[in-house]
Amino acid sequence: LPLFLDVAVAKPSVSVDAWEILADVTARRATRLNAAAALARFAPQDQRWNGLATQVASLLVFEKSGSIAEWIDLLQPVQSWLREPLADLVADAEPAQFGTLATALARMGTAAIATLGQETTSPLPESSEEVRDAAAKRRARQALMQLRLGEPTSVLRLLRRKFPDDPRLQTYIIHGLAEYDFDPNLVSAMAKAAERDDVK
Repeated sequence: LPLFLDVAVAKPSVSVDAWEILADVTARRATRLNAAAALARFAPQDQRWNGLATQVASLLVFEKSGSIAEWIDLLQPVQSWLREPLADLVADAEPAQFGTLATALARMGTAAIATLGQETTSPLPESSEEVRDAAAKRRARQALMQLRLGEPTSVLRLLRRKFPDDPRLQTYIIHGLAEYDFDPNLVSAMAKAAERDDVK
């Protein structure tokens, strides 16, 4: 276990200092994550997670893929706080970060898939081109993350849905399949799905 968590196990009162460390943006990432792991064990219901979960998610996305699963397991008592911030990060994830987030969200099971799907069924907002473009990218990447986690329904629905005046959502999905290193055969299959009439 991380050093800070070892200390916390021996002395639970350290949690007071742990909140300060976790909130300290100048502290090292590993130090802050150690504090988060200790607090997850001793104070998982504390409302301070509501303000700090986004920061913890932002720290996790820069972890190496080999260590992210261990951190998620240590943070298991506070996964309900972390699911939405992690899902939000999918929208702007670079390919390496996409893989890290996939590992993290996979450890959270079906609840993470459900969180990712909350926006993919809604239409693009009636707004400026910039806002619509950002929303399309967000929905496409969240749908692709669901696909990476083993749930293809959102991708298939978005590919099947007809957007005669605004095809950007399907375009972002097709490009994302290649950008995020999905199997080439899957890329071809998903592209063909856009032309089928039997995907509901």
